[in-house]
Formats: sequence, C-alpha cells, structure tokens
Amino acid sequence: DSKSLALTLTAQDTLSGIHEMRFSLDGGKTWTGDWEKFDPAKTLPLPAEQPDGKVEVSVYFRDKALNPTTEPISDDIILDTAAPEGLIKVDESSTSLDIALTVQIKELGSGIKEAWLWREGEGKKALPLTEILKTDNTPFTIQRTLADVTTSQMFYLELKDKSGKVSKVIESNSVTYQSGPPKVKLIS
Repeated sequence: DSKSLALTLTAQDTLSGIHEMRFSLDGGKTWTGDWEKFDPAKTLPLPAEQPDGKVEVSVYFRDKALNPTTEPISDDIILDTAAPEGLIKVDESSTSLDIALTVQIKELGSGIKEAWLWREGEGKKALPLTEILKTDNTPFTIQRTLADVTTSQMFYLELKDKSGKVSKVIESNSVTYQSGPPKVKLIS
C-alpha cells in the first residue's frame, strides 16, 4: 500500500506570483526531480521504504520570473503508519507473589498515548504513562503481584499510540506460583 502526505501550502510573490515548487523529504539533502506547478493542496507521495518517525519536509518555491526562494521552507511531520509493538516477560525465578515483568515497547511513530496491563482473570488496568515512557525498545521493569493460586498465570499488555493505532494484545510467558516447598509423601 502507498503512503503520502497531504500538504496545505501558502506562498506569495507580489511581483510576478508563485509559479512552481519542488520538495525534499530529507531536510534538503535530495530534491524531487523537475519543478512542478504550484498547488496549495499538494499530496506528496512517500517512498515505500519510508520508515515511521520524523520526516523533515522542505519546499522551494519559484516565481513566474523563475526566481527561487532564497531558503527552503521546512517543517517536521511525524509519520505513523504502524501500531506499536511490544514484549512482556515474567521473571520466573521469583519465590514470592511479587514479581518483576520485563517490558519492551517499539513505537517509532507518534509515541505511546495509553497502555493497559492486566493479569489473567482481571480486567484491563491503565498503566501510568511514567511507567511506559521508554518506547525506544529499551527493556524496563514493572513490579506486579501474582494471584495466590497454584495455576499457571499470564500477563497481558496493550498499547495505543498518539495517532490512535492500537497494538495486538501482547501475552507474557506463563508462570506458576507455588506457596511453600512441595509436599512429599513417602511410601515405604
């Protein structure tokens, strides 16, 4: 599927009028081919390989006398085409109900707006944003409590980015809490 930016442009030249324009998507390092007719409502196609994140869009204008603007006009746009992704892992070495969850979040676009974390059998619980600010794929730890049961338990994580895209539900590994040492019965 194709990606594009919808731009609204304003430019004026009091002597001969604005005639043409051309664009850059990398802060002016490379420019689109030929000059094109000025259009205040421009849809600018993006390369298929354009990654999510900040895109520095620059434009040069040229008047009817073919004089270009002395400096390009630039603006940063956040491209966000993918939902956030993540990983959640329960520390299986814990010997108590209090456990550590290792979380990694990958969000290269607009950033995380909301997150929910819940234990199997519970409803979704919102995570404070201070717990999920690390969206650069750096692992971080969240402390949680297991239910006092001897069945396998899992945690779930769901993420929503600032552009409204919601991740799939991310499942942790399962962990079983065992209270006390195993009970052994000797039979002779």
